[in-house]
Amino acid sequence: MAADSISDPYRLDLRVIQETLRSGRATEVWLESWLPSTYTAPERFQDMLRSFVATRRDAPVKGRDDHGFDLYHDLVAAHVGRKRVAFVAYDESGSVVPTSYDALQTRSNGLAAAWTEAGVEVGQVVAIVAPVSVDYLAALVTAFRLGLVAAPVALAGPALVRSRLLALQPDWVTASARQRSAIPLSYAALPLSAPPRVSGPSTSHAYDADQVALRLLSPFAPPSNAPSDLTAKTVHDSALRDGALVFALRSDDVLAAPGFDVSQHQPALLLGPLACGAAFAELAPASLADDPIEKAIEKAVDKTGVTVLGLTGASRELLLGRSVDLLRSPVRAWFRSLTEVLEGDRWDALYRLGPAKRIPGFAVVSCAASGGVLLASPPTSEAPSLRMWPVPGLPWQLSESVEGAVPALAGAGIFTLLVGEDADPSVPRVAFSRSGSALLYGGSLEVGRDAQRYPIEQLEEVACTHPEIRHAAAIAVGGRHINDARVVLLAFTEGLRGERPIPLRELEEIILRELGERFRPDRIEVFPLRPRIQKTGAVDRAWCRSQYLGGVMSRKARSEIFVTLGRLGYLFEKP
Repeated sequence: MAADSISDPYRLDLRVIQETLRSGRATEVWLESWLPSTYTAPERFQDMLRSFVATRRDAPVKGRDDHGFDLYHDLVAAHVGRKRVAFVAYDESGSVVPTSYDALQTRSNGLAAAWTEAGVEVGQVVAIVAPVSVDYLAALVTAFRLGLVAAPVALAGPALVRSRLLALQPDWVTASARQRSAIPLSYAALPLSAPPRVSGPSTSHAYDADQVALRLLSPFAPPSNAPSDLTAKTVHDSALRDGALVFALRSDDVLAAPGFDVSQHQPALLLGPLACGAAFAELAPASLADDPIEKAIEKAVDKTGVTVLGLTGASRELLLGRSVDLLRSPVRAWFRSLTEVLEGDRWDALYRLGPAKRIPGFAVVSCAASGGVLLASPPTSEAPSLRMWPVPGLPWQLSESVEGAVPALAGAGIFTLLVGEDADPSVPRVAFSRSGSALLYGGSLEVGRDAQRYPIEQLEEVACTHPEIRHAAAIAVGGRHINDARVVLLAFTEGLRGERPIPLRELEEIILRELGERFRPDRIEVFPLRPRIQKTGAVDRAWCRSQYLGGVMSRKARSEIFVTLGRLGYLFEKP
């Protein structure tokens, strides 16, 4: 990829590129003809992209390195007065409620006034603890408008919400009514909604290029990793790139991704459509699944006018189980996340239904804490493929290890997003091998659901809140598919053999209440034993794993000697 052998990105016709992506006619040869130039000259490419998006959405793009990045203007204000819809959702009665950019601005006017009166200052961190909704969106763009650092918190049980707030260290917290009980009183509160106002602040904040605008927790990062601070330039440029050249959106498009994990994909999935003057539709997958009407999903798509639809494994199964003809007008493209459990046979079954052959589909590897989409396959009507390309304008390499310091030498390695001379630790820990001009997806290094790091530490802490549980260890083992895992919670009690066993339902209810349904372990085992304890006082998880998987722990639990030794060990622990 020598620079002198690649064309200048200023010579790229982004209009043709977007139309080719929208039509599903992209080929590997075509991708290779222009993508390398964006990697070697990312700044020149980004200049071209800003000009292109401004032309296509018929609204100016103010963000520039030398003029600062007015995120609120480029995401909201630039579209006001153009009769465009920004957000679509269902209300409690099941009716579709669209929110225009004009209405979003009036909401933001009221919220900006309330927050300013409360005393927020430029550069402070505001955590947004709310489901993806119009209130969530208004709070997000208002934070940008006032020059704050927005820190959305993915919803879960109260224990996880508290741990995420502790990691994000916000100056302020704004939360939905259902989440307020999970938030410690030590955090300063801001309203999540305020009476709309016709007029608001005359100007919005222009961030410096390196000023932090977004703080997120990556579901892929190691436990000790600090939150990811995204600069205004990264937020701005990623939104333009994802909207225009990954999802190929125009101002009349509506993007929806029901069931996509919020901690992984949001708010990037929201910002891409806003950058293009398009709309995002929030469809509730649980309510759709429970709807007694067989064509519920079809009607949801028809009512909201979705043109680009994200499919999860769960929504795919709904389509296969009900033979729903979802992939039809107005949907023009569909996509899926490759970090989700792959289940290639089930995706092939969806393709064999027929509609998937008419509507171009593609795959993405995405992480909002790293800016948004990192790799994508071009929309195509061919059978689903694991061949990927890094998105335009990203500095990347394949590395020998997750640290990213050493480039891979054998044509295979860990995908690494480079930040200066360092690797971004927030990206999914996934492996690729070179296959011609493409990268062939090889799976995840993380043994966890959807290639994510499972919150093992929080699960163990929550389990130990049960009055009869002395220690706990959670282990993850591989599942039947790539990127799949099974989580087993091992709970240790002081009880003697023959005593009433701890009802598993009690323990499970505690876990569901504190962590949420997503982090329910696949199995819970209770043993009247004492595990090996390290010098630090922590349970030796590796020892527990080997003892459990080898069947030794189960045999010990049936032995009078080991049960008695375990009880003696707990007695000596007591002061």
